[in-house]
Amino acid sequence: MRLVMTLDREMLIREMRAVTATGATPYCAEINAAYASLQGLRIGPGFKQQVKQRVGGVKGCTHLTELVNTLGNTAMQTMFSLRRAENARRRTAEPDAPLPRPWVIDTCHAYRSDGEAVQRVWPLQRRAAQPA
Repeated sequence: MRLVMTLDREMLIREMRAVTATGATPYCAEINAAYASLQGLRIGPGFKQQVKQRVGGVKGCTHLTELVNTLGNTAMQTMFSLRRAENARRRTAEPDAPLPRPWVIDTCHAYRSDGEAVQRVWPLQRRAAQPA
């Protein structure tokens, strides 16, 4: 089984392809085309629920759908790392310029807006109002 997900910088799924070369039954690959319905979804809050609505249960394959959720998590971590590196370069080039408000703020306990991690990584005086 294989999933190919193409994202843009805003975490919007531009393309999604599923391939089932071998499955539990000869009928498993019949559902591959359903994963194209994920195109246009944005990875972020509510993503897993939207995936479940579109390809959950009989609308998809349990194994492929679990892989979609894992890809979503991986994409978020990858994009977070890329944006963090961009912000570090920006801080070096323009030390007093405001940084975009990171999308990860208030998505979990560690990154709560009043928490130590956010205050250390994105001090309030450097944070712009809009999410990155």
